[in-house]
Amino acid sequence: MTHDEVRDLASAVADGEAAATPAYREHLASCASCSGYAASLDRLRVLTAALPREPAPVALPQRVRSRIGRRRVAFRLVPALAAATAAVLVVTLLPGPASFPVRSAGAAEPLLRLRSLYVERTVGEDTQERIWWRAPGSVRIERHTPDGDTVEIRTPGSAYDSGLLTTGVAPEIALPEPISPTVALLGRDTGPGPEVAGRPTRRYVLTIGGDIRVAYVDAGVALRDDERIVLVKGGGPVTKRVTAVRIDTDIPDSTFAAPAGATRTDAGFRSRPLGSLRVEPASRPAGFSVVTAGRGPDGDAVLFARGSLPVLVRTGGLAASERGEVRTVVRGGRSYLVRADLYAPPGVQVVRRGVTLTVSAPLPLDALVELAARMYPE
Repeated sequence: MTHDEVRDLASAVADGEAAATPAYREHLASCASCSGYAASLDRLRVLTAALPREPAPVALPQRVRSRIGRRRVAFRLVPALAAATAAVLVVTLLPGPASFPVRSAGAAEPLLRLRSLYVERTVGEDTQERIWWRAPGSVRIERHTPDGDTVEIRTPGSAYDSGLLTTGVAPEIALPEPISPTVALLGRDTGPGPEVAGRPTRRYVLTIGGDIRVAYVDAGVALRDDERIVLVKGGGPVTKRVTAVRIDTDIPDSTFAAPAGATRTDAGFRSRPLGSLRVEPASRPAGFSVVTAGRGPDGDAVLFARGSLPVLVRTGGLAASERGEVRTVVRGGRSYLVRADLYAPPGVQVVRRGVTLTVSAPLPLDALVELAARMYPE
């Protein structure tokens, strides 16, 4: 495909008017310019959907109907135009899917405003990391170790690691550890922490599955873990010290482009309209737009986002985790399985019309259960 053909299709894909083709995906994987263009369209759609909306005047439908009546004669003269105009009016006036506000107070609140993050940090004694992240789900992690350098890149729909580029990837919540708000969401605020990279912090303590995690948190960003965190990576304590942090700066699209010459494979996830999937909710969280939706070998999935706050819904139950714990919560006479995890956003399992679904989001557990119940009522 030519650059112009790819960019035309990128616009149609972003608007939900067309599906990405294998040739389209292959071109994006090898062309940083077109890949950046497609990513900018997705980002514009997400940010536009997050803008505040003013409700239409109550009298608008009556005014439109009155105007239609006055022009009925003209419509008879041009039947095709009349039919087209009437169709547009029906689409405009019919109410959209029911929506509801999402409780995002506390640690998740900064994600509504956070647009990008750059972090430099030292892990242990000899590993240096640089992390770039940009809403709604692009992350690049570079690691320098005595054994060599590695690069990991995640974008909506693709993943690059150790020379292998995988396309057709099911949506995921790509929040790197420095901005994973798990500690602040589920832990205890024990008071002021030290200044880290010039930023004041609060000290949070979290215990999950017998693991104790202590982190210093600023604006939803976990800037540093102290010596008491044990990651079971070699069995010893690991410290993570941030030396530089930049928030909401411009990050070029090329940062998230996979290196040329990468070996390619396809995970088989394909975009589909949300209404054709088993994850279609009965009502949607207000202000959230669809980042990507489709079907793959593991089932249906959709990623919603408002600003940087993501909500992931997929078919299937809670995934097993070595660093989390699952328990049952009862709300309104209905039982839910919920998972708290050190390295992944909390999740809740629901069953609707015989389909098991998992809803994940960086929200407090009670707010997440409420979200799942309102999206997928009995």
